[in-house]
Amino acid sequence: MFGLTLKTLMKNLVLIGVALVSSGLIIDGASKIHFRPEFTVKYTLKEEVSLKELIETKIDCNAVKPVVYKKFPDLRGLHPSVRKEVFIKLLLPPVLIAQKNIELQRALLLKLEKKTTAGIPLSQDEKDFIERMIKRYKARTLKGLLFKFRPHPISLVIAQAAIESGWGTSRFAREANNLFGIWQFNGKRGIKAKDSDAKLRVYKTIMGSIEDYLYNLNAGWAYKEYRKARLQTKNPLVLIEHLSTYSILREEYTERLKDVINHNKLHRYDRCRIEE
Repeated sequence: MFGLTLKTLMKNLVLIGVALVSSGLIIDGASKIHFRPEFTVKYTLKEEVSLKELIETKIDCNAVKPVVYKKFPDLRGLHPSVRKEVFIKLLLPPVLIAQKNIELQRALLLKLEKKTTAGIPLSQDEKDFIERMIKRYKARTLKGLLFKFRPHPISLVIAQAAIESGWGTSRFAREANNLFGIWQFNGKRGIKAKDSDAKLRVYKTIMGSIEDYLYNLNAGWAYKEYRKARLQTKNPLVLIEHLSTYSILREEYTERLKDVINHNKLHRYDRCRIEE
């Protein structure tokens, strides 16, 4: 796919089940795409959260430690200002990790596009990879996939998580690691919303919730205008105008997002990078 032979690509890879190996990834029979370690950020998964430790920890935006907590803690007992600080410290590493993974994998796709443009034949593994990614992101072509598959402003992600989870105090955040109000529609395990038969999705870790949210922005039909605007600007306050469909509150919701970003100075986190 990227100028490497299949023999080289298979080196040091362990195949689980019936799998196909392509440049930087493993494709299994369940239509899942597992990227090789060099195309995903390594991180430490911790079972327990020490609120005292988080409160005392300073954020180094040049090298944020890649630590992800398995379960979102109960922040309700904290003073509002401290709660916001801890919420950001909990959320920032997994958001940066998920965003970096998109950047790495998008760079890999761009290399593939260059190979195609140069007229270099693709292997079957490479073709399978393109087809799976196109299908997953509901695109029609590689160009269309690259249009959709992009990272997002960190401040915007934090702001939406803050609103949707009440800065981490919602029942769905505490019991389901669901920070973005993502619904469960396919009958799988979910957590029931009060006074409703609807269910919200349950995640094993905070990372799962973040990855689903980023995927929805990149693939969901409701965010087509947002993706178009993203080609023109990285300014979260401009992009927010195209996220009114995320909530039944519509324009009121986008104004709330702007207020959260401005009031809490979330722009400062847009320059943060995960430690590698």
